[in-house]
Amino acid sequence: MLNLPITNPMLQRMLLEHLVERIENDPGCIDELLQQGVDPAFLDHIRHCKTRDLIAVAPTLKNMFYSFSPPDVMWGMDRVERKRCDDKRLEYFVLNGASRTILCDLFKLTAEEVRRLRNLLLGGAQVGRARLPRVAIRDEIHRAWYTISKDPTPSHPRERAYRLHQQFPDLRIDSMEITLREFGETMLQCDPQSVVTAH
Repeated sequence: MLNLPITNPMLQRMLLEHLVERIENDPGCIDELLQQGVDPAFLDHIRHCKTRDLIAVAPTLKNMFYSFSPPDVMWGMDRVERKRCDDKRLEYFVLNGASRTILCDLFKLTAEEVRRLRNLLLGGAQVGRARLPRVAIRDEIHRAWYTISKDPTPSHPRERAYRLHQQFPDLRIDSMEITLREFGETMLQCDPQSVVTAH
């Protein structure tokens, strides 16, 4: 745990007010504080303390600290960053013509959430039916997918699908998916043993 002194009088007062609020509204707070060795007389006194008294006493406090766990903060920051990356990747898939099935499965969305996202990002434009690319392009897609499927580095299926689309950015993602399904493949899994090698 990292312990840092609190020297801002306003913050000190807010913390005292928060303590009073918890004592009054949280039934378990008093027991928790007593178990930590807090004097019952202090609890009784502060819960009846007037706001103007808290304002007056706050600047006089010399030993108020707050503590937190740096690893917990880092975990939270990493989670926010992952969420930001996921949102950016989801936007990419919607803008590049991923089917509703792909969006629902890879991003754990409902059909209604997909509809709202498309309205937001595509302005209500109709997605239309996916079309198979030319045979030569389809062969290239299968070969590229086989190479991606052999990569031993663990990755989420949507990252593998993203890598595939990066090689064919002019195609819609749903067109690439129906191409893969020609040979029983799908963007939802990437098992090297099930991928056809000769195209």
